[in-house]
Amino acid sequence: MPHLKSITLCILMLASPAAAQSSATSDCRPLSSITADMTARALASATRACANQGDPRSAIQLYLTYSSFILFDQQRVKDESAHVVVSELNSWILTGYYYEQMQDLKVWIDQLRDPDSDYLRETCAGILAIGPPSYRPDYMIIRGMQPRKSAEDWHVAGFDPNLAWDRAVHEINPCPRP
Repeated sequence: MPHLKSITLCILMLASPAAAQSSATSDCRPLSSITADMTARALASATRACANQGDPRSAIQLYLTYSSFILFDQQRVKDESAHVVVSELNSWILTGYYYEQMQDLKVWIDQLRDPDSDYLRETCAGILAIGPPSYRPDYMIIRGMQPRKSAEDWHVAGFDPNLAWDRAVHEINPCPRP
């Protein structure tokens, strides 16, 4: 019977949208290699890979990039029920670490919280150099429950990408304005 619980848990983990990551994006990568066509979901996978591969500095840089991308996507996808993927991916990224891993990550999180930190400035400059996402956020769109009438009825009418990017990077996330 204990094996049944383990198997059920494994099936649930594998069935979740957060766990279904592309193997092509499961490697830790530096912030400088990120492009605007990488989805927030791919960035979530790379963030976790960095944390698991012992690179907490890159993990936190990628997490802030992921956060900026997913917050941008949340502003442009009109079906609010699709936004559940934000919570799912955040939970997937932020859970399951050993105590030592969490302590290593916290060192870099604290650097992001310091407005005078060189790490914060470097990370934000990297994110701003990438710019707003250029992909269609299908990973979020497919999670929506709202009936769709066409392939293009997913986006918010009058969406302003510049305003949304500014809000994601500077208002919600801690990047100072240049």
